[in-house]
Amino acid sequence: MTGTLDGTAPLHYSPSQSQRTTLAVIYISGADAADFLHGQFSGDVRALRAGQSLLTAWCNPKGRVLFLPRLLRDGAGEFYALLAKDQAAGFVKRLRMFTLRAKVQIEDRCDNLGVLVSDGVVSSDDRALAHAINGERRWLVVPQHHIAALLQTHAVPLLDDNSALLADIRRGEPLLDGRLTEQFLPQELNLDILAGVSFNKGCYPGQEIVARVKFRGAVKRRVQRFCLAAPTPPTPGTRLLGSDQVAHGTVLAAASCADQQCEVLAVVDLDAGELHLAGADHAVLSGLPLPYASTGA
Repeated sequence: MTGTLDGTAPLHYSPSQSQRTTLAVIYISGADAADFLHGQFSGDVRALRAGQSLLTAWCNPKGRVLFLPRLLRDGAGEFYALLAKDQAAGFVKRLRMFTLRAKVQIEDRCDNLGVLVSDGVVSSDDRALAHAINGERRWLVVPQHHIAALLQTHAVPLLDDNSALLADIRRGEPLLDGRLTEQFLPQELNLDILAGVSFNKGCYPGQEIVARVKFRGAVKRRVQRFCLAAPTPPTPGTRLLGSDQVAHGTVLAAASCADQQCEVLAVVDLDAGELHLAGADHAVLSGLPLPYASTGA
């Protein structure tokens, strides 16, 4: 493996915008919403301020990630959770199971709300119901009937689905396909590096296991980024094999980046050598840097 996790220089992101048609919008509100979510997810939800977002994990009791939503906070008791549409129904059903007597309302709003992402565009718009900023990236929750007009507001390129996914891969932002639930610890998805795990908060599902890995062990695999000479991106869940023909990694996401080339985000053993796609010995992956540093511990 030629690449490392130490991404010494930040990658350059050109101004752009994209509509995230694959994302559902789950609206979570109520007087107890912040405390309720804080007790469910691995990240410090209480520390989230209006206009901020957090990519965080909902784990099973064994500390394995069930869902990987991005939470946007819009007010004192209003949150939007963004995750894949095919996971929305299961996410809402499970979350409602734990509300008990908490003053929390959980609603699937994907029928009338959509998601826009703007990179390098600093202005906002009153037609957005919520917005959150991560560096120069802005997440917007927008009524469906305003999306077309908003996309015409800024004279920057509109990315198609593949290019939008490529932008996420280059940021090293993990995505969890529904077929990969309960396979990874939050640290293996780099959430401890991306502030999606807090080791100073109270209990949440799987907290004991996640903390034990931090304080008593070490993370043995991490999200890494690769280049692959292939005409078609591998699907999520594709195994990556070493020279011993044993699986040492799993593809999280992949997108075309040039003629006959792809970029891949995968969870990979830290001690893995050269890797290739399962069933294709010639499809060798070359390591690329991530825009953040990690010791791998």
